[in-house]
Amino acid sequence: DPAAIRAEILPACPGATEIGDRRAAIHFALARLDAGDVLVIAGKGHETGQIVGDTVLPFDDREEAIAATGGSGPAGWRANGVSIDSRTVQAGDLFVALEGPTFDGHDFVADALAKGAAAAVVHRRPSGELAGAAPLLSVDDTLEALRALARAARQRSRARVCAVTGSSGKTSTKEALRACLAAQGETFASAASLNNHWGVPLSLARLPRSAAFGVFELGMNHAGEIAPLSELVRPDVAVITTIGLAHIEFFDSQAGIADAKSEIFAGMGPEGTA
Repeated sequence: DPAAIRAEILPACPGATEIGDRRAAIHFALARLDAGDVLVIAGKGHETGQIVGDTVLPFDDREEAIAATGGSGPAGWRANGVSIDSRTVQAGDLFVALEGPTFDGHDFVADALAKGAAAAVVHRRPSGELAGAAPLLSVDDTLEALRALARAARQRSRARVCAVTGSSGKTSTKEALRACLAAQGETFASAASLNNHWGVPLSLARLPRSAAFGVFELGMNHAGEIAPLSELVRPDVAVITTIGLAHIEFFDSQAGIADAKSEIFAGMGPEGTA
């Protein structure tokens, strides 16, 4: 009973106005906004229907807000890929504006949208004039948002996942595994050498729902870098190709490199294969 729910909420909301009709309530609130005010429409969630008894009636809070303000919003959009590089972004990609020590992806959001990106994930207002009405998805941290996309892709996937690391031979081993597994089913593998704290979540976020196998390359320069990547990928199978002297300047010994490479097992479950 909506009236009973409102009756329980109102005592905690002194000064509230009770309006039983949701459409009327949205219009009422919008009419009382001043410049700079923010309206939060809560309670129903993101669904585009309102349940009344046993019937679901079409009702979208966003459409009501747009209608009430006489404004316009982006039409329903769908991303079919993920990109962090405006130079290689494809039409329909979701562009994630990462910020690094020598660059800021927010400076290239306009370029990405002009090339057909479906939307951009940002943590500040991007520079430049933005093309069209593509949505800007505002987050606290774009790198963490990319990791969240990666976790979601891994969670929905039923693929058997293999992770590869080593001082040398990572990419060639990854490609050999891709070729072998492709004969058994749809196989996705990370592109080129996307194996760092940006490349791994980007690759994982691109994992198709339909893939039967996934192969990912994990790299590092310092101790402690592979473990979080492994915990993101959650490999069923982990491969260490070699333990050499690459990056020895950051370690006390070759044994230290071996320990760092063994972090690839951090994300494996008890049934994993090393």
